[in-house]
Amino acid sequence: MNPATNHDRISIQDYLAGETLSDQRHEYVAGIVYAPAGGSNRHNAIATHVTVFTAFAAAGVYDDVQLDESDASDQ
Repeated sequence: MNPATNHDRISIQDYLAGETLSDQRHEYVAGIVYAPAGGSNRHNAIATHVTVFTAFAAAGVYDDVQLDESDASDQ
């Protein structure tokens, strides 16, 4: 089996015990624990812009969509 797809499954009890000791929260799916992707203010601003502009473009609101990068600074 490919090492990238070989996951050691843990019990819910072990997952919950580990979460009480961890600084970072994780996701538990079918016995596999995943660390969530980290985000930044810049990442959140870009994701928000993409979502809003895509929705508006799909609705036909914009003929030409442009992103103002001044809003995407890390603070």
